Amino acid sequence: MGVLAILLNKAGVSLGWMYLAMGVFIGSAVMPVAFLLLWNKANAKGAMTGAIAGMLLGITTWLVVTKVEYGRVTLDTTGRNAPMLAGNLVSILSGGAIHAIISYLSPQNYDWVSTRHITMVDRANIDVPEEEFNETKLKHARTWIIRWGVAFTILIAIIWPIFALPAKVFSEGYFAFWASIAIIWGTVGSLVIILLPLYESRETIRFILSGMFTNEILYDKIDDISTRVRLIMKSMPEAERLYYQEKEQHKKDEASESTEKEIEKETENDKPIH
Repeated sequence: MGVLAILLNKAGVSLGWMYLAMGVFIGSAVMPVAFLLLWNKANAKGAMTGAIAGMLLGITTWLVVTKVEYGRVTLDTTGRNAPMLAGNLVSILSGGAIHAIISYLSPQNYDWVSTRHITMVDRANIDVPEEEFNETKLKHARTWIIRWGVAFTILIAIIWPIFALPAKVFSEGYFAFWASIAIIWGTVGSLVIILLPLYESRETIRFILSGMFTNEILYDKIDDISTRVRLIMKSMPEAERLYYQEKEQHKKDEASESTEKEIEKETENDKPIH
């Protein structure tokens, strides 16, 4: 990726140009992917058709608007606002529209049964409450995501730009006000998406850090193994008897070995020095 970034920079392709052009090239897949996740009628072939056809329509619109607006198609003119806006909108909207039409004409009527057979992490080894796996709660979360996702999309993509229309050319004070709102919005959003996951994962982080700088995890593992061994021994009296018998024999062997070493040492000391 670093080599690619250097090559693009040498070619004169800026990060802003690449960021906006990505919407033209891959934006057509956004709505098909969302439909596949949330809409039971979504058709797989329609999704592929919408993604590919939407991209081609977006690229065509992007280049045509560039030629019409500026008379030439260059790296500079294709990166300007009007062509990029037109290409992104056509790519995203046409991809979704094509997928929706094909899905209505030939619905797949997916019942989500196969997704319920996906192998999940062993619930016994995670700290997620059982209620989090409840289907009713998951459906409620899905509804909440769709409602607020659509609402914020309308707010950001439609209502927010409409507020700028009465001002036409921004005055210095109006621009400062507009920029302040954008900065505050971005700052608050950044703090939420950074700090909230850290807060929710605080116990996991504490556990990892304690394992890095202390022996607490090792002691926990030893205690767990000891508990398991005791439970096994209690359920098998013969195994417990053999264990203690072996342990006693091991102590005797150690004592005998220690005695032999002491005798050998005394013998060495009693030897006459020539």
